[in-house]
Amino acid sequence: MSNNSAGLHLFFDTTEVLGGVDGGIIGAIGTKRLRELADQIDSKLYVPDLVLDEAAYRRFHHIEERLTKLKTAAERLATEFTTTIEALPGRENTRARVRKELQEALDGVGVKIVPTTLVRLEDVLELSKNRVPPFGKDHDPRGFHDAVILLSTLKFAQSVGITECLFVSGDDDHENQAVAGLGRKYGVTCQLLKGTKEAIAIMEALAAAHVKSVVDGVVQWLSDYMNAHRGNVDRYLAENPPKVRDFLPHLRGRPLKFVAWTLGEIWALPGRTTQGDGPLPIIFFVDIRGEFIVQEIMWSEDPLAELEARPGTIFAPGTGQRGLAGAVGPLVPGPMPIPRQTNESVTVRFTGVAMSQMEGGELVVPPTITSLTPAAPLPAPLLLEG
Repeated sequence: MSNNSAGLHLFFDTTEVLGGVDGGIIGAIGTKRLRELADQIDSKLYVPDLVLDEAAYRRFHHIEERLTKLKTAAERLATEFTTTIEALPGRENTRARVRKELQEALDGVGVKIVPTTLVRLEDVLELSKNRVPPFGKDHDPRGFHDAVILLSTLKFAQSVGITECLFVSGDDDHENQAVAGLGRKYGVTCQLLKGTKEAIAIMEALAAAHVKSVVDGVVQWLSDYMNAHRGNVDRYLAENPPKVRDFLPHLRGRPLKFVAWTLGEIWALPGRTTQGDGPLPIIFFVDIRGEFIVQEIMWSEDPLAELEARPGTIFAPGTGQRGLAGAVGPLVPGPMPIPRQTNESVTVRFTGVAMSQMEGGELVVPPTITSLTPAAPLPAPLLLEG
């Protein structure tokens, strides 16, 4: 059974639920423009229930931290003011109440909560053993919740016959290639969007072109066209190289050398309807993988570790060891930084605009790239065309 009657099926990660926008308690997913566009192009919005649990957990701890600070301030003012601060009504009760508030807020913006019960432990372990993103590289197996959220998206889509969807996450541990590959395993065409702003940009473009689906024939046609002219994108990058700052937030080390970039698959949308002759703006999205040589700082073992742990001893790293009798031991320097060079690669989603020419229902000239920037919103004048 197919369930693609709605234009887009968008599944949102924890990064898009946390925070508060437009005066609400939920994050970017509560943006008014997102709701308007979802109605306009008949899209459906979903959140896996583990996202709800995780968001409630983090929000509860934020409340707990603020309450602790408030109590500390009240204690300092106790000599001048009399204040009463009630304790939270139990951790579990408070977290349940916060979760209920989040769910009601999501219900209020038309978001459907989907179950994670379809995900099996062996599904997650398979990703972990093979270090498939969101799991870390090499010896870092973290990423359990991220994997369950992604798998629950794909398994729910499979179970109800959704064959195309978008997974919206600002988590750097996710990579589009891995998301698309897992989607194929479950019979779902799935693309990763790096946050709600990118989702809104795509929905704006679809609305302007009167297209409701990212697998619509015109989208595939334009994507094939742009991939056939990848050389134009390469030439644009050669003349307008990406900035180091585009990659810097995603690097673990300090960059020493930029080695090369590699373009991923391009997918493209029309900036207006494709009816009629004339200039055709094309919005395209491409992942650029940057290869760097970086410097990472390792630290030597702190010499303080070799000192005796006698009860009552006060340690003063860098100056010495003072015991109960006040005697000062030998000077104890702090740990020493040890720089090392290593290779690191990071992938960043770029949004571009190209111009072509329609004649007789065909594109008759190669695309001219006019802009290519990381996850940029679409230019406002372009959104008004068509």
